[in-house]
Amino acid sequence: MPQFREIHESAIVIDTHADTFARVLDEGEDFFSAEGNLAITLPHMIKGGLDAQVFALYVAPGLPPGRTILRTMSMAGAFFQTAAASEGKLILARTVKELRHAVAAERKCGLLAVEGGHAIEADLNVLRALRNMGVISMTLTHANSNEWADSSQDVRRWGGLNELGRDVGAR
Repeated sequence: MPQFREIHESAIVIDTHADTFARVLDEGEDFFSAEGNLAITLPHMIKGGLDAQVFALYVAPGLPPGRTILRTMSMAGAFFQTAAASEGKLILARTVKELRHAVAAERKCGLLAVEGGHAIEADLNVLRALRNMGVISMTLTHANSNEWADSSQDVRRWGGLNELGRDVGAR
């Protein structure tokens, strides 16, 4: 139907979740190949008219101290390495302005999001560092409560957010 194609082509099309870079990191999947087992690849983004993909940085809870943020940073590093290897076809968009500029230049955008606030290990400096490296969002929790926020799927400890959780939310 031509009217749907016109709408699609005139919009900035964003998919808000993919676990791509955990698989690139752990399984050696190739983001540049349409033949692999990734749901989102650069060829898929081009073929489907997907302008931007939010790539989740998710780490299962329960790792020893320091390992959660290390794993988060490793996934982000895999994204940055892939973006560099793309020769400008995939870029990190940190702001709406960067996203619009990239789409106008016919580049595909990656946006980074932390899935599960336990990744910051209750440290606001880690949150600041993630934001400064380009992370655009972070869910307060995932399926687990953490040091500062209750998950709907875990034991309630704080009645929602504690003081640190309110500080995290304010950032």
